[in-house]
Amino acid sequence: MCIPPFRPELVDRSVYDLIAPVQQADAAEILANENDYKYELDCVRKDGTKFPIDLQGRKTIYEGKPVRVTACLDIITRKQNEERLISSEALFRSLAENIQDVIWISSSDDQDIHYISPSCFRALEPHY
Repeated sequence: MCIPPFRPELVDRSVYDLIAPVQQADAAEILANENDYKYELDCVRKDGTKFPIDLQGRKTIYEGKPVRVTACLDIITRKQNEERLISSEALFRSLAENIQDVIWISSSDDQDIHYISPSCFRALEPHY
C-alpha cells in the first residue's frame, strides 16, 4: 500500500508537502543529512487526515545531477495491527495474572517454560 501507484501531481514536489506540519522540522533534519535514511512520519492527505508512513531515501545521480529518491510506504495497517497485538497481549497478561487457575506456557517438549502464572506460586507457597 503505497501512496497510490503513480501520481503525476507528486512528481517534482517536495516530500515536505506530504508531511504533517508538526513533524516538518524533524523531517528537515533527516533530509539535510547526507546519509541514506529510514524514518516513520505522519503524512497528511488532501482531506487533512493523518496517516503514518515509512519514509526511505537515498541520494543518487540522475541524468548527471544529484537527486534524492524517496519512497513513502503507507504503514497504517501495520500500525493498526501493532496496536491490536499490544491490546491483546495486555488482555492476556491481565487474565493470566488474575485467574485462580494455574497456567504455564512451555515449549512443545516441555524443556523450556516461558511463563508461569502468579497463581502457581500462590498454590505452592506453603511448600516453599
